Amino acid sequence: MNVRLAEEKDLSRVNELRKQVNDLHVMGKPEVFKAGFSRELQDYIQVIRKDPE
Repeated sequence: MNVRLAEEKDLSRVNELRKQVNDLHVMGKPEVFKAGFSRELQDYIQVIRKDPE
């Protein structure tokens, strides 16, 4: 298996995975995590990709 940094073309799939993880967190700890995956959260992937630190 090869591991690489996500490219622009990968970001929609990365967001699908992030939404699944968020949904699991909401189910497990609804008092801590908020339901939904807002545009702001979706767009944050651009910030992460540009500066992974």
